Amino acid sequence: MNTPRRIGLLGGSFNPAHAGHREISEHALTALALDEVWWLVSPQNPLKDETGMAPFDERIASAQTIVDNSPMANQIRVSDMEQDLGTRYSVDTIGALQQRHANDYFVWIIGADNLVQMPDWQRWEDLMQTVPVAVFDRPGYSQQALSGVAAKRFAHARLDPDQRQQLVTTAPPAWVFLQDVQNPASATEIRTQNS
Repeated sequence: MNTPRRIGLLGGSFNPAHAGHREISEHALTALALDEVWWLVSPQNPLKDETGMAPFDERIASAQTIVDNSPMANQIRVSDMEQDLGTRYSVDTIGALQQRHANDYFVWIIGADNLVQMPDWQRWEDLMQTVPVAVFDRPGYSQQALSGVAAKRFAHARLDPDQRQQLVTTAPPAWVFLQDVQNPASATEIRTQNS
């Protein structure tokens, strides 16, 4: 039997992918002792307007370009799995991946801004009960994220940052808030500058 892999899942529109995505992935590989990080490029985020959304193939290509510039490129995989699986919501994607890769360990990687928005996600509480979550701080979001609905609801499941390397093998609900990396890059700002 193959040795179980420790895999980080970074989902998003990647519209466009940017250095912040790469930096959080590189940091997650080291901080969480992961074997790989998979970028799950969403065909269409249910919470985002289709207006201004670049075509799926362009977003996959931009993500691959960003990954190719990483010294850890061999450990970061750009994926169209959500399109392949036909899933629309993160909780369904994770469930499908856990079935397909039953021997591997997964951790969901999000920014602090997503922890704030998580109660708007489809079956977000089920998501927290399905997979450990690593939350990376973003400038200006710490207080809002840690005082938000999701953080309060799952306060009992929050690990100390010193336990970060155990997160991926900890039974959910389990999450950690990491403040080591705070990249200010924003896909929204990049699109605004390029328009």
